[in-house]
Amino acid sequence: MTAIQPLLQVDYPRFERLPRDRSAKADNEAVVHATAGLVAMLETSLCERAGAVGAGYQAPLTVPFGLAVTAAIGALGEPDPFQERWMVRSAVIEWEADARGNDAISAYATVERVGDRDAVVAARARGSATGSLLRASIRLLPMHRGRYAAVATSGLAPSPVRPAACPNAAECSSQTVDAGAGTSEYPRAPLLALRPPRVLASGERIEVAFEPDLLRLLTHPVAGHAEPLGRRVHPLGGAPLGAALTAALVAAGERESARSKRTRILRADATWLLPLSTNVGWIARTRGNARNGATTTVVDVIDAGTRTALTASIEWTVG
Repeated sequence: MTAIQPLLQVDYPRFERLPRDRSAKADNEAVVHATAGLVAMLETSLCERAGAVGAGYQAPLTVPFGLAVTAAIGALGEPDPFQERWMVRSAVIEWEADARGNDAISAYATVERVGDRDAVVAARARGSATGSLLRASIRLLPMHRGRYAAVATSGLAPSPVRPAACPNAAECSSQTVDAGAGTSEYPRAPLLALRPPRVLASGERIEVAFEPDLLRLLTHPVAGHAEPLGRRVHPLGGAPLGAALTAALVAAGERESARSKRTRILRADATWLLPLSTNVGWIARTRGNARNGATTTVVDVIDAGTRTALTASIEWTVG
């Protein structure tokens, strides 16, 4: 009997090479491989008028980089996704192409140096259909306590969304509908929401607002599976990077911020300062609009507490 092909499948990325002694030292290498699936899913529109599922995440750029980070941490001897030894502080990323939906992606990492205060790893990613996707120099800091990839305390907790409190408990308890229909309830939060980014300002300074919906989706298991959908692609680091890239695309003049039509991102020099929460949204804000043919901008990603979670200098080309 012919096996039924799934409409969509996102496999667990797997290591194909790791250091033998699992220690952190120069020249260690690691390779991680992900079959095609996640980029295709995030770039798919659920209906004719809707944007992509992963609008604002810039999956063709951030998913390969997330796998490169996994390879880098593996090269430092930590393949366990719950590891608490290393976190990414900064990276210089040079993209050579956008990943396609049919790309199986392999990421390769080589440790360049390891010190008491940091480690530097050279990484690259390649797509099976596209070829070379990116090269990156990743700086990681050792963690003495904390959680995977600097997750906030509540980062992987179940969604805290609750039904809104009824303004009058007596009224709520007495609300009814027609006989036979039972008792009505106060309106509850959606079971699922995926809200696209919103451009708040497009003058001298670009501002784009993001909701945490997609980050929640990627950091939680789906449909009864045991692992989060975004396992080993580092969505907690990818979400602010994708937000910064989205703001840069708006600065470059893209009308539809979720998808680039004429602009190609070339390079990002990014520093992660604080983890985002999966409970509240954030804003990506440029420090000045790109004018007079400029092809670079600096973007800050600001959390709900007005703290800078990520800052990045981003370069692009148009054509």
